[in-house]
Amino acid sequence: MNVLILRHGPAGDKGACQRRGLSDDERPLTPGGRRKTGKAADGLARLLESVDVIACSPLLRARQTADILARRFKNARRVVWAQLKPDAGCDTVIAALLGCRGLKLELKKAGSCLLSLDKPRRGAAKLVWLLQPKQLRALR
Repeated sequence: MNVLILRHGPAGDKGACQRRGLSDDERPLTPGGRRKTGKAADGLARLLESVDVIACSPLLRARQTADILARRFKNARRVVWAQLKPDAGCDTVIAALLGCRGLKLELKKAGSCLLSLDKPRRGAAKLVWLLQPKQLRALR
């Protein structure tokens, strides 16, 4: 099983969204963020033949990023997973897969990494690759 992690694309300014009455959970991708995320998703589609599940947090920008990715991987099942919310401890989920405590995967917005595991259990995952958005967009 492969687990693809894609960070959401560039989103609107937090302060500007708050002044418009939007919570941080409702902060959308910017037009440029949608474009950059689409190009990163194109790069992922060149690397991967298929994706089984696209899981995202309930944040609007994460759901929009998942929508963009789902257009490239049409057969993927979509899941909104509360454990991926920023304050829910996503690092705990990744650490459980990789078996490392205090693990930090630094992904820029629209960056991605691929984990591989034979069985879904603690410490079973291996980091296959980690690519930043600029690298994904450069894939031909």
